[in-house]
Amino acid sequence: MKRTLALALAYAIPTAIKAIENPNASCHVPSIILPSDIEPTSHGQKVVIAHRGASAHLPEHSLEGYRLALEMGADYVEPDLVATKDGQLIAIHSMDLSITTDVDEKFPDRQTFSKYMNQTGYWSYEFTLEEMLTLRIKQRLPEARTQRFDGMLQIPTLTQILELVHEWNTVIAIKRVKRTHAQSAVRGVYAELKDFPWLLDDTGHDLVDLLFQHIDDNDALWQKSIIDNHCYTKRLTAHEYRLPPLVIQSFEGDALKYFVNTWNEKFNKNETIPLLPPPPTVLLVNSDECLADSFWFRVEERYRNILSGIGPDKSCLGYRWRDFMQRATKSNLAVHPWTARPELEFFSKPSNGVLPFDNVLEEIQYLFCEVAVHGIFSESVDTAVLASALPCPPPTTTTTGSGKRSKGGGVCENVCSQSMANSQFFVGFSSFAMGIIITILILYLVQGIKLHSGGRERVPTEEVNDNILDNKAHVDDDSAFSDKEMEML
Repeated sequence: MKRTLALALAYAIPTAIKAIENPNASCHVPSIILPSDIEPTSHGQKVVIAHRGASAHLPEHSLEGYRLALEMGADYVEPDLVATKDGQLIAIHSMDLSITTDVDEKFPDRQTFSKYMNQTGYWSYEFTLEEMLTLRIKQRLPEARTQRFDGMLQIPTLTQILELVHEWNTVIAIKRVKRTHAQSAVRGVYAELKDFPWLLDDTGHDLVDLLFQHIDDNDALWQKSIIDNHCYTKRLTAHEYRLPPLVIQSFEGDALKYFVNTWNEKFNKNETIPLLPPPPTVLLVNSDECLADSFWFRVEERYRNILSGIGPDKSCLGYRWRDFMQRATKSNLAVHPWTARPELEFFSKPSNGVLPFDNVLEEIQYLFCEVAVHGIFSESVDTAVLASALPCPPPTTTTTGSGKRSKGGGVCENVCSQSMANSQFFVGFSSFAMGIIITILILYLVQGIKLHSGGRERVPTEEVNDNILDNKAHVDDDSAFSDKEMEML
């Protein structure tokens, strides 16, 4: 007994001394799932991630777009990190620069062949940072969004993004509001390691290594913008909460695992208790993979010790959303789907092509209130912030055909009512018409009359029954989301 106590004290005393010497010692990085029993960090109980900035209003991946997203109330700005030829980290979504920049005007002869993509393009990794900064951004969706800012804005670097967020947290926000715990949240960076295998295959650039090189080269900036806020939870009082200042996301689980291991090697080597736990990591998944057993094996087994959340294509949350959410909840993982956009063409569609939502606010409310996701990637940042702040309608109670009473969400009552009404009309009309047709056919069959008009033959009874079943299957499918993949992150 005495020996056990002595061993415990021998471990506890140095740990306590280390905690006093280092304010970050034994810290706990907060979850990216906002607790329901705390006051909102800024606008509501859901996390709003500005997808490529406020890109419904300004060209994507620009400092001005990130700044506007912060003005609108986003919890995070989301840069897609890629590497330049000289290994510098910048934010751009498309590796082919011609999609969102004027590279074909500035460098018309710089197209090269990508072995990984098996095509030619103006690939970002073929240009130095100095060359990148001469380019100007243009609108990705010129048919739907303003082109007024084309040719005015630059591609941002990771350094500039960190400086922008730090300035917001330490200068601008303080001048805007009197700080209470409802406004105590810092805004953060939700960074994607973009096209990790492609860069590694074509250039040898490892984005994780380049990210840690950036930390080493800009240690003061990382300290004040990220690390100082990394374990801020120890300074909060009851009912206060702060989201972590940095989240790392990728479609590649191995890249996330390498990031976590490298972080621990850098900051927690030889530490029994991590002095600086790794930031949350989120595994992205598209609609082709999200319901597959292989995906859930990776989530629940291969990467279960390093993941904090899942970022699914929102079409993954169609008619089988309950299964998806239950499995994520079982693993204590946040669910942050992508992407809410204001244009009708990007809404989730039922199988018959009828839109169940009148606008993007209704779609986001559905995901927040019915599906109960923990946050969302949105290009309509102001709309997502509004949806997060609005209370969910109370669930309604309906009577089923068996006489049992069941609860349904108020959002679907409001959002989907028109779609449901259309379905009910279609069912009623189809049943009425089919009833008349079947009655006529039965009369002809009973009387032994054959149809001769236009050379048509009598329709066999089996075919009629098959048509009825096909029609019923079509109607039952009316409210289900399609699995058609939306534009990827």
